[in-house]
Amino acid sequence: MKTERRHELKTNSLAHWLEAVPDLLRRHGNKILLGITFICLAVILVRYRMQQAEDDRTTASTNLNAAEAAIDDLTVSSMRVLGDQGLMAQARDNDVQEAESGLEIALRMAPDSQMKAEAYLAQGNLNWALANYPSLPAAATQPALALKKTSDEYLTAAQSAYSEILIDPLSENHHALTGARLGLAAIAENQGDWDGANRYYQQVSDDPATDPTFKEYAQARAKMLDNLKHPVLLANGAAELPQPEPMIGPVAPPGVLNDLSPFTITPSAPVAPATQPAGK
Repeated sequence: MKTERRHELKTNSLAHWLEAVPDLLRRHGNKILLGITFICLAVILVRYRMQQAEDDRTTASTNLNAAEAAIDDLTVSSMRVLGDQGLMAQARDNDVQEAESGLEIALRMAPDSQMKAEAYLAQGNLNWALANYPSLPAAATQPALALKKTSDEYLTAAQSAYSEILIDPLSENHHALTGARLGLAAIAENQGDWDGANRYYQQVSDDPATDPTFKEYAQARAKMLDNLKHPVLLANGAAELPQPEPMIGPVAPPGVLNDLSPFTITPSAPVAPATQPAGK
């Protein structure tokens, strides 16, 4: 009997609620509709932002890869000493334009600090490559064949790009951080700043997150700084420049490690040994 009574009360309550629905909709229908609309818009906005973030990541990654490929081409072309200098200059400028364009997009659209650090590393590598790019002899009479900036200006730009990676949160990308430190060490050597170079090599060696191969390289390079700092003197008093092992230069993020071995370095740009400044 009690069960039937409870069922009857529930049925009556439901009937009263259903009877009240039309009146409730008349009084609050606009508010309810507005609330449902806001919820739908919020869902659409969240999905749009998620898709936009993924599209930005893809665009940034694609342009970064294209820029790194152009930098590789630029490095290879810098080793050519023969050929039509006009064509060489044109190919060089095309590589520079493609690299700069790709890096501008990658830096602007990078969705996180990890990718942005890689883009700054590539930017540093580009300017380092240009700082060490050999002058074309024909540029002496054809200024259009010359680079737009001086070697020192490119070195300054490389130094600025690498330095960005030393700052949090970009420094959390340990791979890029190692490349930036090696790049700054190479620039310091180029400028005869042996203490600065040693400091960066020491940071690479002391960082527990550094790949063992790069630690070994940094330690070996640091040991060579004394020979660079104190060259052997010839009998006539002239300084004989030491012949250090070639540097691997700044390390680019993609393809640094060979697929065959996790500790095989694939240099991004072979670099001439550091030179002793005049008068030292």
